Amino acid sequence: LYIHSGGPEKQDIAEDKNVTGLYNDLPISIADRALTFCFHDSLQSEVWTCYRHREASAADPNKGCTRALVYNYVDGTFYRRTLPNVTKIIETEINGVVEIVAASRDVVANSITLGSLYILSKDTLVTDGWIQFTSRDLGMIEVVKEIDGMWPTAQGDFECKIKGSLSSTAPDMSVITPANFTAATDYKMDFRQLGRFHTFRVEMSGTINPVISGMKVDMKPLGER
Repeated sequence: LYIHSGGPEKQDIAEDKNVTGLYNDLPISIADRALTFCFHDSLQSEVWTCYRHREASAADPNKGCTRALVYNYVDGTFYRRTLPNVTKIIETEINGVVEIVAASRDVVANSITLGSLYILSKDTLVTDGWIQFTSRDLGMIEVVKEIDGMWPTAQGDFECKIKGSLSSTAPDMSVITPANFTAATDYKMDFRQLGRFHTFRVEMSGTINPVISGMKVDMKPLGER
């Protein structure tokens, strides 16, 4: 993924993990990949790469994009968001307010009408929203690893859970006690987790957007199995 000024100069903005995660999430069929499009959100200074994710229902006759990889070109951060089966997104004025409106191929509830409109520019955040990393072997599947700490770069408070294990089966992270990060005073989160596989889960504190731009992990390889 690159940005450029219209000339030959270009800048690579996506770290390998973002590109790999996007490629692994794209659908396999050419027809589903053809649904992919980009949208510029000038309200939030973002570019959305909208696509139908690989695990979306293949039997759905009214296919649209179900996820977006979003890049904020002001603070240089990436995140993913879900989409309601959309085929087009535009910015338009509604009652004097600029809104982001998406056209969806969803069937309107309790009718035979095909197509719905969604306003995507709502500022309301889901209380206690969370993300969980799907890659758990940290690139070294046969190596036992010890996680000692994490050094986040964030603007707001959040909670983090890390669970190490020798099993490839992901644990139930909802029952794990979190470590709290207070952006105004903290710079490190301490963990003592051992295993071949480590599950990371980041949770919002209420409706606070932590705006996490980076995380460095203290990891020590202990040996191979």
